[in-house]
Amino acid sequence: MKSTNKNNGASLEQYVIRIEEEIFDAEKVAEILNSSKKVIERELREGKMTGYKRLNKWFVLKSDLVKYIREAEAE
Repeated sequence: MKSTNKNNGASLEQYVIRIEEEIFDAEKVAEILNSSKKVIERELREGKMTGYKRLNKWFVLKSDLVKYIREAEAE
């Protein structure tokens, strides 16, 4: 979802663009891919899937999950 807010000025720097994206934890990714959480965490640790570890928990952006699935189809 994209949205723009315009301040009163005409300058391009005054536009604000916000992009919202879904974020999944490793458990949700495992559910989506019909896999186990351990397998997903291994893929993330090995760099095969892009993710972010915060507070001892893995997170994956929806766009990164789609990219991971598409790359697997190409193999």
